[in-house]
Amino acid sequence: LFFSLGRGEVYDSIAVLPAENLSRDQDQEAFVEGMTTELITELEKIKALTPIAWQSVKKYKNTEKSIAEIARELGVKAIVSMQCLREKENVQIKVSLIAASSQKSIWSKKFDREFTSVLVLQTEVAQAIVREIRVAVTQAEQGRMVTRPQVKPEVYEMYLRGRHHWNKRS
Repeated sequence: LFFSLGRGEVYDSIAVLPAENLSRDQDQEAFVEGMTTELITELEKIKALTPIAWQSVKKYKNTEKSIAEIARELGVKAIVSMQCLREKENVQIKVSLIAASSQKSIWSKKFDREFTSVLVLQTEVAQAIVREIRVAVTQAEQGRMVTRPQVKPEVYEMYLRGRHHWNKRS
């Protein structure tokens, strides 16, 4: 299966670039990285999509390469760019979908939620991307992309920090 963004181009793969930490607070890096990896995980639930794995995209954090260069290196036709800001108990994410061929933003949306709803936010972002690219989604896949419950901020923060440090292992 392929998906089209209505511009005549056919897209069969997507890369979620490492999210930008707008808070500039190094303590938020685990959260920002977690938002990227969780979005990739959500998109992997859709068989028609081929999101590039975190291990392959993480090297593009703070890169000066163009969208076209990154897309060519990863072999994708669409890029997801994110900016994350966490201030106390609020989370703001701006997501853009970019066509690799034109390097133009096709779609962009800002999401604002309380941190306790961060799992819901991750699912909403993935669902919005899937809706925008109009990819075929089965009922079983829809069931796997259901909205998840709220979290205890301190527990989820510890989980994200653990994953962040686990991903840094050599």
